[in-house]
Parts: sequence; structure tokens; C-alpha cells
Amino acid sequence: DRALVSAAIERIRLGHALIMAWDGLPLLYMGDELGMRNDRTYLADPDRALDTRWLHRPPMDWAAAARRRRRGTPEARIHGDLLALIEARRATLQLHAGAPLVVVEAGDPGLFAFRREHPIGALVAVSNVADTARSVPSSIFPTSASGFVRDVLDGSRHPNDGPVPIAARGVRWLVADEPPA
Repeated sequence: DRALVSAAIERIRLGHALIMAWDGLPLLYMGDELGMRNDRTYLADPDRALDTRWLHRPPMDWAAAARRRRRGTPEARIHGDLLALIEARRATLQLHAGAPLVVVEAGDPGLFAFRREHPIGALVAVSNVADTARSVPSSIFPTSASGFVRDVLDGSRHPNDGPVPIAARGVRWLVADEPPA
């Protein structure tokens, strides 16, 4: 079912975006970049059965790794999403390890939001964990002298005096959209 596969890929992206924007060092296990599933066969090995880390250590699926190069496959979509998130994290100073994180109330149980403060300005990361589109309230936006915020992930620009739409299972990393100094 294409719709269910797309929803699953969106949830994987949502999880990757959350760990990329959260405090600390993002942790990825081999196969996460391809959407490989957990491997419960470790439970049959008495030497590994008590160490749940083996759940995330499946044998490498080289066929899946090859599919990441075929446009439109789930592996290609997940791999591409992860590469884009890594590049966005690398380019976003607000996600530096020294930038403190504070969870923010977004006023909607389907939205999870937090703020990262940095000397150049704040970033507000918003994850829509719901299966329906929502709106990010302007009350949680970073302060912006220009009157606009920009989503680091897709480059979209939004007035800071009204809500910003967020897709089902979507993510926004909002910063003030200030002109270069």
C-alpha cells in the first residue's frame, strides 16, 4: 500500500529530524539510513539474548543498500531525507552542542516543539506527530525584526504574525529570516 509506505517513511524522517535537532550527538545505527528493520533473531543466541543492543544490529542488507540509488524506492527516499537533514544540521548554528534546549508548549497535543538558543538567534523545531496537518502558532516563533521566519529544512518563508501550516508527520525548523549583515 503506497499510502502506508509513504506514511512510514514520513514517520522515519520525523524521528530522524527530531534526533538531528535535539541536544547531543545524533545516534544512528547501521541500516537506519535505509529503513532496515530491527532484528529479533539475537534472542535465540544465549550470548546476546540479554543485550538488547543487538536488536539494532541486523546483518547488513546489501540489496537494500543498492536500492538507495534507485529513485523512488523507500530506501532512496529515507537515505535522501537523512542526507538532507544531516546537511541542514551542519549548516544551522542554532543546533550547535552549546545551544541550550527548552521544550515549548505549542498548544496542540499533535505538536511537539522545542527551542534552541544561540547568539545569532533562536531556532524553534516543531514536529507534527499527528496523522493530519496542523498549524504552528506564531506565539512560539523566534523573534524576527524582518517580520518573517524561515524553515531551514525547506527554505519556505512565512510572516511571523500568523500560524504556519505543518503537514501530517511533518517537521519545521524555524529561524528568524533576517537579511544578511
